[in-house]
Amino acid sequence: MTDAFAVLRDHAGLLAQGLLLTVLLASAGIVAGLVLAVPLALAKLSRHRVVRGLGTELIELLRNMPFVVLLVVVHFGAPRLLIRFAPSTSGVVALALYGAAYFAEVLRGAFLSVPRGQTEGAHALGLTGRATLIAVVAPQTTAAAVPPGRVVAVMLLKDSAVLSIISVPELTHAAMRIQAESFATVPVFAALALLYWLMTLGLSAAVDRLEARTRLRRRTSLRGSTVAARYLALDWPLV
Repeated sequence: MTDAFAVLRDHAGLLAQGLLLTVLLASAGIVAGLVLAVPLALAKLSRHRVVRGLGTELIELLRNMPFVVLLVVVHFGAPRLLIRFAPSTSGVVALALYGAAYFAEVLRGAFLSVPRGQTEGAHALGLTGRATLIAVVAPQTTAAAVPPGRVVAVMLLKDSAVLSIISVPELTHAAMRIQAESFATVPVFAALALLYWLMTLGLSAAVDRLEARTRLRRRTSLRGSTVAARYLALDWPLV
């Protein structure tokens, strides 16, 4: 046991560097995935059959591909298109593409969860399409998307461990190096599991705070304007 703690203590700096890089790469992948998810979700919601079909097929392709396969395709396939990525960049691109497909479904489902009668009522009150989107649809869509979005974000955080196969020096790669040098397999990977658990707890706590804020902003935005107050007077249930 003493030797195990000594191994972890002696390599604490390497673990800390890997931990920091994991947080940075996962955060970048999550944010980029959310950005890419918006046009994908809009495409799948499009009234145009071709656009909707392309969006659907792209989402299904990315969702049904194992992440490790997507990572290898991005890292080793991009140079064939004369695009060369550093390993860390390839990791972020792969995480973003993979996450975008799941986030797109989350956004689409959240948008469809807003009762159609609410948008029709807003239009009947004279709200423009843009005003309806901002005052009625967006707050409810955001609030509905946060809980399932948390699941996708945690998934991407854990999938970042796969980046070790292309020599990205993140947390799992650092643990594998330490294990190879010390042969202390159980304590090293027990510490690795503990660190991932702590990261997922931190991410979940951050999402919980975001969820509370989106609920508060939804109420504030709906009650803060005259038109929205008239809308609330119709006494439609908010989802």
